[in-house]
This record gives sequence, structure tokens and C-alpha cells, in this order.
Amino acid sequence: MTEQLTDEEWIRQTYRDELRREPDEIGLDYWIADIKDRGQTRDQVLSNIRLSPEYEALQNQLSSDS
Repeated sequence: MTEQLTDEEWIRQTYRDELRREPDEIGLDYWIADIKDRGQTRDQVLSNIRLSPEYEALQNQLSSDS
């Protein structure tokens, strides 16, 4: 049985999966507030992370490495 991740755990794992790093405190706080205070869903947060310049740069780097 898979345990449900808290928002913080989910954001930390999303950073590892999508950005290949741990979140800094500012980023972590921002995305937690996006979910808790601004009513964003996890899918919306994931989409926004994937729209970030950091994610795009990482994807470009990965595709040029292959």
C-alpha cells in the first residue's frame, strides 16, 4: 500500500524527479503556498514547474547530452 505524501514531501520529490535537485527553502515555501493558500492542484504545480526556465534548461541539456 502506497502512503499518501504530504504537500511538502510531494514537492520535495517533484524537485528530485523534475529538476534533479533538492528544493531551496524559498522554492519549497512558494510551492507549498501555491497549494495551500492559492488553491493550486498538484497537477497545476507540476505544470508550472515544467514551464520554469530551470526545467527547460535542464531538458535542453539532457537532450544535447544524448
